Amino acid sequence: MHVESSFANATSQDRIPIYHLQHSIRLLIIQKCETTLSWDQLRSPQVSQFLVKPIQQQIKQSHNSRATLYALLANCLQFHKDGQANPGSIGISRTRAMICELLAMRMLRDANTREVWHGTNRNIEIVAAANHRSAH
Repeated sequence: MHVESSFANATSQDRIPIYHLQHSIRLLIIQKCETTLSWDQLRSPQVSQFLVKPIQQQIKQSHNSRATLYALLANCLQFHKDGQANPGSIGISRTRAMICELLAMRMLRDANTREVWHGTNRNIEIVAAANHRSAH
């Protein structure tokens, strides 16, 4: 099933299976990143070309859906937790978390701005309507 890349339709977002997507992205990042790097190193042209962009392209080809941004941010959080739980691997866990964050930022940058804002406005409207109903 092909899911169109759009943040706007909240109803269909609720039906996307998150666990499989999140786990697949996590395994991809673990396989590709086995070293400790700083934020500046991750953003350097060399590391970007040979590490970050290939991961980004594979995610776009295999895992591109409305839930990809969520899965990247959830993995970012989980890699931070992994580092706290295992101080011996905090460097690599932090690097993996930063890769997730960088990929999420690139995904937002590449997304159609109207789709992102429309989706955000729709979510705000849903919350406002719920709050209005509960107040009455």
